[in-house]
Amino acid sequence: MKVVILSCSPRKGGNCDILTSAVVRLISGAEVYYSRDIECSPCDGCGYCERAGVCKHGDGAVALYEKLLAADAILVIAPVYFYSFDAHTKAIIDRAQYLWHKVKDRRIPLYLIACGGQSGENNFTYIQKVLVSCGLAIGGDYKAGLFFPSTDAVGDILRGGGVERACIAVQDWGLSNN
Repeated sequence: MKVVILSCSPRKGGNCDILTSAVVRLISGAEVYYSRDIECSPCDGCGYCERAGVCKHGDGAVALYEKLLAADAILVIAPVYFYSFDAHTKAIIDRAQYLWHKVKDRRIPLYLIACGGQSGENNFTYIQKVLVSCGLAIGGDYKAGLFFPSTDAVGDILRGGGVERACIAVQDWGLSNN
């Protein structure tokens, strides 16, 4: 199974990087992409994609979507910023607009692991909705999420068995081949 992991933290070495390092060991052959390393011009609503069927920005976001569309499953690991993704990752997500009208011949299982500094009831509601919406554009089928509240400072994920819980979830979701 070809699994693509999109690790979305702008903070190198943070909780999402810790989780990514742990789960990638369980998924042999996983392709890992860090949103912070992807060159991405924001969608400017020009309509070029509606006319031409492709995005006029031939940057890293387009290359990433080619990888995502070829995946058998997608795992997104992200911190919560104001109930959603960080600005750079959100720009990458917004660029999926060019795929909106393309025919999707299959549904790609889509999973989310998210860390958030707040512990409120709605802390993870909106990041899920954004991912579900992006999934509609790429032919993704949101299956499940695992959420870690009160994980803001680097290393918070190491408390309370967070890494272990993430590894168990990856196995339970059928993404692990170990």
